[in-house]
Amino acid sequence: MLRTPLFEWHNERAKMIEFAGWEMPLWYNETGLIAEHEAVRNSCGIFDISHMGRFFVQGKDAESFLNLIVCRDISRLDKNRAGYTFFLNEEGGIRDDVVILKEEREDWFFIVCNGINREKILQWLEIFRKFVFNYYPDLGLEIKDLTMSSAMYAVQGPNSLKILENIGVAPPRWGVKISEISGVEAICSGTGYTGEVGAEIIFLGTSVEENENALMVWNILLEEGDEFDIKPCGFGARDTLRLEAGLSLYGNEIDEITTPIEARLDVPVFVSMDKEWFVGKEALERKKGEPLQRTRIGFIMEKKGPNPRHGHKIKKDEKVVGEVTSGMFAPTVKRGAGMAYVKPKYAEEGTEIDVIIREKGYAAKVSKFPLFDETRFGWRRKTS
Repeated sequence: MLRTPLFEWHNERAKMIEFAGWEMPLWYNETGLIAEHEAVRNSCGIFDISHMGRFFVQGKDAESFLNLIVCRDISRLDKNRAGYTFFLNEEGGIRDDVVILKEEREDWFFIVCNGINREKILQWLEIFRKFVFNYYPDLGLEIKDLTMSSAMYAVQGPNSLKILENIGVAPPRWGVKISEISGVEAICSGTGYTGEVGAEIIFLGTSVEENENALMVWNILLEEGDEFDIKPCGFGARDTLRLEAGLSLYGNEIDEITTPIEARLDVPVFVSMDKEWFVGKEALERKKGEPLQRTRIGFIMEKKGPNPRHGHKIKKDEKVVGEVTSGMFAPTVKRGAGMAYVKPKYAEEGTEIDVIIREKGYAAKVSKFPLFDETRFGWRRKTS
């Protein structure tokens, strides 16, 4: 299995698991999943997300190339901004969901993809580059996989920006800021996977073998966050946090046979249907004209009890109408909750459904995303 530059640090303090071919912390022994989840919702948590794929794309044709291969119109993305979008296949299915960072340097882009899809996306970039090269032999484009020679951390929670401001690296939401942390260049974006404010920080020149910079930056962030009771957080809390926020996980809610339309992610800012062309556009246009067979929902169990899990069936009036894609105990709502795909007629907020757990039905209701109270939690929370 692959390891991040912080593997030894984690291994001494956390329960480790395999995730997408990497050895990663599930939770830390001194805290545990619930405490880590609550730290992010109420103050701040820090995650090692160095398993994510990181690609550098540069050259005079970088923007034009990306505009053909992703469905978002990258030309409309301002400099020093980050944008969420998709690589699609020819049938409109999702090869991967990615964040693209556009820096102020001309024709400079950073792509962050799911760790499980790193090799697939790198291969797809190279295949598509060769395809375009047949028509434009003077193509100016450089693609580098920097995953193994860099590290990536996520600092998330209502106090996260105070910590980042103290060390001069706080970006605005969806903004990109190139800065330094104790002499180490840091590419900071106002992004995250928890539903809270925060940032994700990429810095180059570190590896498993030479991890001094990775340890130094990690310890600086922990020290700066000490007054805010910052907690190192593992993948258990990362999963519960993203579920409550209604954020899809590749392999569960999105995959090669699922389109952004079915996933309710085909908003214009993510999928620019007014672009002249992109891979998968014809398929999406066709599917938009067809009746939708299934759609993604969130739901919350009506009572405490057994928690929903991936693969559990959804019933309505004794008929199977869908299936759970992600389910677990949600610490913020203090009940079981999940995401599922159901027939569209059962997707309206407030619809009563049954989740079948060990052959018995448990009552739940369809809920809007996020699943928590936005006046108290999340980046939209109301503050005095």
